[in-house]
Amino acid sequence: MVAVILVAAYIVFVSMLAVYAYRQTFCKQNMDLEYTKKWGMENGDFDQSYLDKPWQEFEVESPHGYRIACVALEAQAAGGTAACVAPATTPRAAPETAPIAIFVHGISWTRFGMYKYMKHFSARGWTVIAMDLPGHGATKAPRRYYPTFGHYEKADVGAVVDFVRSRRPNASRLGLVGESMGAGTVLEYAAIGSGNIDFVIADCPFSNSFVELDYLMREKRWIPRIVQIPALWLVGLAAWVSKGFWIKSIDPQKDILSCDVPVLFVHGLEDTFVPYVWSLRMYDQRKTIGSGQTEIFLVPGARHTSSARVDPQGWADAAFGFISRLDS
Repeated sequence: MVAVILVAAYIVFVSMLAVYAYRQTFCKQNMDLEYTKKWGMENGDFDQSYLDKPWQEFEVESPHGYRIACVALEAQAAGGTAACVAPATTPRAAPETAPIAIFVHGISWTRFGMYKYMKHFSARGWTVIAMDLPGHGATKAPRRYYPTFGHYEKADVGAVVDFVRSRRPNASRLGLVGESMGAGTVLEYAAIGSGNIDFVIADCPFSNSFVELDYLMREKRWIPRIVQIPALWLVGLAAWVSKGFWIKSIDPQKDILSCDVPVLFVHGLEDTFVPYVWSLRMYDQRKTIGSGQTEIFLVPGARHTSSARVDPQGWADAAFGFISRLDS
């Protein structure tokens, strides 16, 4: 009788842990545009003068049946005018060959999380474009589409890339910059869209979603392995049933080895949410097999998603130094 009670208690505890982990992974509360804009300004990521520039809003059709909300700030032409990648009623004159960077934010955040990177590109004459992932910011989508840690999102990134390519075929460069989940997503996209982009900058990316969930349960919640492992597999099964994919299949570390797109990894050394060693391993593996230009920039004192905030000049030097070496 005691054994039966213990087994039943074990099953109940594992099930409760799996439900909690699933909700924490796939049912996070997404912040709205106003909150993320205010947070970014209060934390010094950008100021009102950057928001006051001639941003253009536009939408791109997702292959999953919704419209992806995007914003663009064009490279400034002589005289301060700018053309618009987005559909516009009044075309303006700007260099058709200006380099373009597309920015992809992390889980529960919005496009405004990427402005701390975008301002560096704007200052150097780039056209910058930011998208809201499905279920985030201004992009509305069926609940089953968010978040999937790149499984579905990489196709949305591809849709934006294709749209921009169609409107600016003569752009001198087109690159992707992602943060956290967005970083994992752009690494996943690189494996299927390597011919469409010139580089990827991945700031604090995860290497595998199953490994990340395992780490968070083991190191952040101190869950004993005897209950953690079966709970993990239950979460994986629930994701397959409800969202149509296996968590283990979301594997930027594997994907990025299969293509030769140049990649710059950036990671804060104090990141306890996504450990920097995962970027280091991806960097080491790419360097070992020689699968394309690969660089890494590690930032002392920086926690998750804060490298460009802790060391903005170092981040910019690493990013544009990397880009300048693409043709060498």
